[in-house]
Amino acid sequence: MLVTLKNEMINYESKSNRPASVDSGKLSDLQTSFRAAGIPHTVTVSSALATCCGWTDAGIQDVDPGVVAWVTAEALAGNWPCCRRQTKRGEVLLLECSTFRGKQPISLELGILVRPSKILELLNPEELNQPFWGHVRILLAEDDANLAPVLCELLERAGFQVVHAADGLETWRLALSVPFDIVILDVDMPGINGIEVCRRIKSAPALAQLPVLLCSGGHDLDTMAKQAGADGHVEKPAGLSELVMRLNALLLKPAVSSCQLHKSK
Repeated sequence: MLVTLKNEMINYESKSNRPASVDSGKLSDLQTSFRAAGIPHTVTVSSALATCCGWTDAGIQDVDPGVVAWVTAEALAGNWPCCRRQTKRGEVLLLECSTFRGKQPISLELGILVRPSKILELLNPEELNQPFWGHVRILLAEDDANLAPVLCELLERAGFQVVHAADGLETWRLALSVPFDIVILDVDMPGINGIEVCRRIKSAPALAQLPVLLCSGGHDLDTMAKQAGADGHVEKPAGLSELVMRLNALLLKPAVSSCQLHKSK
């Protein structure tokens, strides 16, 4: 439960009250804002918080990242009211601050997770109520050099451990030699395509129960998934926002949670 604060609204018109920040409200300026606030950590921001702050559209000047950096610095120094919550991700500081989103006053809720190696993660506190799969290992097969890092970051921010394979042969080799909890397969890959990899996995006695999710575009994925024996599918790029939700649904199935999850990790 968050602490309700009665602090005054930060006055953007007053240079004396406004925290030091850069002019742009884009997410890429957050690191600079934290340096200006005296915080040396590397900062990561969850997609949910970035959306809440309006940092997903470069053309919108919404919540000033300097405000977030300043409030975070105050909270870490013990000068801002907050409460601590122990979660599977680690101990999180939960706080509220009054600020603006664009020109509209809002009460911004903020979760601060300090990770080892000077990494600071900012998130929307509502995300703490969602499943967190820090022990789950995913094999991601994606040959697009531009899309693969995006997918890896998306999955890692959701708490998954990710191993990337750039083609079908490498995917099949890894599936045989390394224990995974779920496989995400691109359909069109060099060497062996994703459909063939899926069929091999489902035909191998040691891997038959391993959940497989097809992820591709320009195909009848529903038909392909049924023919290959896949456990689900996500279209690119329209369905990528649903990827973590689909993974959560697969991993919450009793058969998966009892047979596939490596609880000893």
